[in-house]
Amino acid sequence: MAVEFIIEETLDLDERGAFVFARPITGQDDFRVVRGSTLGGLPVKPYVDMPRRVLPDGTPDLNCFQFQLIDRNDLPQIEKGAKVLLEPGR
Repeated sequence: MAVEFIIEETLDLDERGAFVFARPITGQDDFRVVRGSTLGGLPVKPYVDMPRRVLPDGTPDLNCFQFQLIDRNDLPQIEKGAKVLLEPGR
């Protein structure tokens, strides 16, 4: 099942890859990232992480997820604030 996300940040780390930080719009966090999954139509590596982020009140932000794009050249196609679908691999 596809889950809608909003892009919060993107980050290109030369030696590690291109990363996208996103938050589920519906609050739904029941999703899987597997081989063949895409975020906004762009292939992502088959894992997801939760970055260490805090909310303004100092509590952990447990609703932001980090994805890694397979092709770092795809990063300019993702804009902060954009709504995208995370679609499962087939």
